[in-house]
Amino acid sequence: MALPAEWLTRLRLPLIAAPMLHVSGPALVAAACRSGVIGAFPAANCRQHGELSVWIASIREAIDGANAAPFAINLIVRSATLADDLACLIREKVELVITSVGSPATLVDELAAEYDAARLRSHRLVPAGAFTISRMTP
Repeated sequence: MALPAEWLTRLRLPLIAAPMLHVSGPALVAAACRSGVIGAFPAANCRQHGELSVWIASIREAIDGANAAPFAINLIVRSATLADDLACLIREKVELVITSVGSPATLVDELAAEYDAARLRSHRLVPAGAFTISRMTP
Protein backbone atom coordinates (compact mmCIF):
# COMPACT_ATOMS: atom_id res chain seq x y z
CA MET A 1 0.00 0.00 0.00
CA ALA A 2 1.32 3.45 -0.89
CA LEU A 3 2.28 6.03 1.70
CA PRO A 4 -0.41 8.57 2.56
CA ALA A 5 -0.18 11.53 0.19
CA GLU A 6 0.03 14.04 3.07
CA TRP A 7 3.21 12.36 4.29
CA LEU A 8 5.07 12.66 0.99
CA THR A 9 6.08 16.28 1.65
CA ARG A 10 7.06 15.43 5.24
CA LEU A 11 9.34 12.47 4.53
CA ARG A 12 12.80 12.74 3.04
CA LEU A 13 13.11 8.96 3.05
CA PRO A 14 10.44 6.32 3.70
CA LEU A 15 12.20 5.03 6.82
CA ILE A 16 11.36 4.37 10.44
CA ALA A 17 14.01 5.09 13.08
CA ALA A 18 13.46 1.87 15.03
CA PRO A 19 11.66 1.94 18.36
CA MET A 20 14.49 0.66 20.55
CA LEU A 21 13.71 -0.58 24.05
CA HIS A 22 15.55 1.47 26.72
CA VAL A 23 17.13 3.67 24.00
CA SER A 24 14.51 5.62 22.01
CA GLY A 25 13.07 8.66 23.73
CA PRO A 26 11.58 12.05 22.89
CA ALA A 27 14.87 13.69 21.85
CA LEU A 28 15.85 10.89 19.45
CA VAL A 29 12.33 10.67 18.00
CA ALA A 30 12.09 14.44 17.47
CA ALA A 31 15.53 14.54 15.83
CA ALA A 32 14.54 11.74 13.45
CA CYS A 33 11.26 13.50 12.56
CA ARG A 34 13.00 16.84 11.94
CA SER A 35 15.45 14.95 9.69
CA GLY A 36 12.60 13.63 7.57
CA VAL A 37 12.26 10.04 8.77
CA ILE A 38 9.61 8.55 11.04
CA GLY A 39 10.82 8.55 14.63
CA ALA A 40 9.50 5.84 16.94
CA PHE A 41 9.72 4.65 20.52
CA PRO A 42 8.18 1.77 22.47
CA ALA A 43 5.48 2.76 24.94
CA ALA A 44 7.31 0.47 27.37
CA ASN A 45 10.12 3.04 27.60
CA CYS A 46 7.72 5.18 29.63
CA ARG A 47 8.14 3.73 33.09
CA GLN A 48 5.67 5.80 35.13
CA HIS A 49 1.92 6.27 34.84
CA GLY A 50 1.18 9.36 32.76
CA GLU A 51 4.66 9.55 31.25
CA LEU A 52 3.46 8.51 27.77
CA SER A 53 1.35 11.68 27.44
CA VAL A 54 4.31 13.77 28.60
CA TRP A 55 6.59 12.18 25.99
CA ILE A 56 4.04 12.76 23.21
CA ALA A 57 3.70 16.43 24.22
CA SER A 58 7.48 16.79 24.35
CA ILE A 59 7.89 15.39 20.83
CA ARG A 60 5.11 17.58 19.46
CA GLU A 61 6.68 20.65 21.05
CA ALA A 62 10.12 19.78 19.66
CA ILE A 63 8.85 19.36 16.09
CA ASP A 64 6.26 22.17 16.15
CA GLY A 65 6.55 24.44 13.15
CA ALA A 66 8.88 22.09 11.30
CA ASN A 67 7.75 20.18 8.25
CA ALA A 68 8.57 17.07 10.27
CA ALA A 69 7.90 13.45 9.50
CA PRO A 70 5.27 11.68 11.60
CA PHE A 71 6.25 9.90 14.79
CA ALA A 72 5.12 6.46 15.90
CA ILE A 73 4.64 4.65 19.16
CA ASN A 74 5.22 0.92 19.43
CA LEU A 75 2.55 -0.79 21.52
CA ILE A 76 3.64 -4.14 22.89
CA VAL A 77 0.47 -6.22 22.61
CA ARG A 78 1.33 -8.49 25.54
CA SER A 79 2.15 -5.61 27.88
CA ALA A 80 0.43 -5.23 31.25
CA THR A 81 -0.10 -1.53 30.45
CA LEU A 82 -1.58 -2.08 26.97
CA ALA A 83 -5.08 -0.81 27.80
CA ASP A 84 -3.76 2.41 29.37
CA ASP A 85 -1.23 2.93 26.57
CA LEU A 86 -3.85 2.42 23.86
CA ALA A 87 -6.27 4.80 25.60
CA CYS A 88 -3.51 7.42 25.72
CA LEU A 89 -2.71 7.08 22.00
CA ILE A 90 -6.38 7.44 21.12
CA ARG A 91 -6.80 10.43 23.45
CA GLU A 92 -3.67 12.07 22.01
CA LYS A 93 -4.69 11.20 18.42
CA VAL A 94 -1.29 9.75 17.61
CA GLU A 95 -0.84 9.54 13.86
CA LEU A 96 1.03 6.25 13.59
CA VAL A 97 1.07 3.14 15.77
CA ILE A 98 3.38 0.13 15.53
CA THR A 99 2.42 -3.07 17.31
CA SER A 100 4.64 -5.97 18.27
CA VAL A 101 4.68 -9.14 20.37
CA GLY A 102 1.20 -10.41 19.61
CA SER A 103 -1.66 -10.06 17.16
CA PRO A 104 -2.85 -6.48 16.62
CA ALA A 105 -6.33 -7.62 15.48
CA THR A 106 -8.20 -6.40 18.56
CA LEU A 107 -6.26 -3.13 18.60
CA VAL A 108 -7.13 -2.37 14.98
CA ASP A 109 -10.81 -2.95 15.79
CA GLU A 110 -10.64 -0.62 18.79
CA LEU A 111 -8.78 2.07 16.83
CA ALA A 112 -11.29 1.82 13.98
CA ALA A 113 -14.08 2.43 16.50
CA GLU A 114 -12.39 5.66 17.65
CA TYR A 115 -11.22 6.94 14.27
CA ASP A 116 -12.90 7.13 10.92
CA ALA A 117 -12.54 3.49 9.86
CA ALA A 118 -12.05 4.59 6.26
CA ARG A 119 -8.90 6.43 7.31
CA LEU A 120 -7.42 3.60 9.33
CA ARG A 121 -4.96 1.47 7.43
CA SER A 122 -3.17 -1.58 8.63
CA HIS A 123 0.02 -2.73 6.92
CA ARG A 124 1.67 -6.04 7.65
CA LEU A 125 5.36 -5.44 7.08
CA VAL A 126 6.64 -8.90 7.86
CA PRO A 127 5.06 -12.33 8.54
CA ALA A 128 2.46 -12.75 11.28
CA GLY A 129 3.59 -12.18 14.84
CA ALA A 130 5.93 -9.33 14.02
CA PHE A 131 5.10 -5.68 13.27
CA THR A 132 1.96 -4.08 11.97
CA ILE A 133 1.59 -0.36 11.45
CA SER A 134 -1.71 1.42 11.72
CA ARG A 135 -2.06 4.92 10.35
CA MET A 136 -4.72 7.00 12.02
CA THR A 137 -6.09 10.38 11.13
CA PRO A 138 -8.85 11.92 13.21
